[in-house]
Amino acid sequence: MNGGKTKLKIKIITLADEAFAIRREERKLYKTIEIGTRINDKTGATFMKVKVVKNHPLALDLAFHRRTVVRGAARVSLLAYGYLRGRRLVDVDRSVFIRAGNKVKESVELSLVANLVGRFGGEEAKEGLEAWIEQGRQDCLTPQRSLAA
Repeated sequence: MNGGKTKLKIKIITLADEAFAIRREERKLYKTIEIGTRINDKTGATFMKVKVVKNHPLALDLAFHRRTVVRGAARVSLLAYGYLRGRRLVDVDRSVFIRAGNKVKESVELSLVANLVGRFGGEEAKEGLEAWIEQGRQDCLTPQRSLAA
């Protein structure tokens, strides 16, 4: 089902555009406020004293949305797209599984990846997803070999 891959690719591009637009709006909200003028004693020139305000409430809300919702959705979409294209999990994102002491944690909610695979690849595409995730878990947790040796 090639149409599903194309739609998922468009979703990924749209999420990247959304992050770019949010960053642009954040920069617009960083206001420059004139706090006075100063006169140079030697030349007599006047200069504006300005202050840049970076903690605008809307800018903070937009940054939070970009860093949590948009970034997470883009990461999940990229994992689903990599699976549908036949890529190994470790080649798409090596940091999906994190070792914390004796436990292994998932840094991404893989049920969301399964939902996207089912939505864009069909139910038949979900058949090998569990094996793909398990193989990725093993690959991600094995130490990488150095190419210099």
